[in-house]
Amino acid sequence: MNKITNQKKVYRFGIIGYGNMANYHSKKTYKPECVNFCAAYDTNPKRLEVAKKDGLNIYNNLDLMFDEENLDVVLIATPNDSHKKYALKAMARGIHVICEKPAAMDSDEVKEMVEAAEKHEVLFTVHQNRRLDQDFQIMKKIYEDNMLGKVFRIESRVQG
Repeated sequence: MNKITNQKKVYRFGIIGYGNMANYHSKKTYKPECVNFCAAYDTNPKRLEVAKKDGLNIYNNLDLMFDEENLDVVLIATPNDSHKKYALKAMARGIHVICEKPAAMDSDEVKEMVEAAEKHEVLFTVHQNRRLDQDFQIMKKIYEDNMLGKVFRIESRVQG
């Protein structure tokens, strides 16, 4: 909230990689009035056409998107082996990063990404959309209330 104008900040989101997951996020994610999905970068012209139809400004040049859009946050939804390069590039520009899972190819890459976030004083988080699901909440309560005793492993699968 801006203390002078009493208006909420609108966070400008860019999407890197406009395939199935990013398309889903831009359409289905809860978007309060303070979230504005405004731009998409992809190397595939067909995906950019979909993003354009969805009302986003489209880019096939990531630096140009960063230069023109004044983004606060990027959602990275590219193949797993490219997450690190895009995250580091965004964080070096002072842009917060939400990354699809898995965030990286190994723990060393994740460590590098976390260190970059700390260095550039930005948020780096991995998208995990299961935390608010009813089954997860029930299991969390069972665990927190110690209903099963000492739990050493919980598995959950979502197929589809």
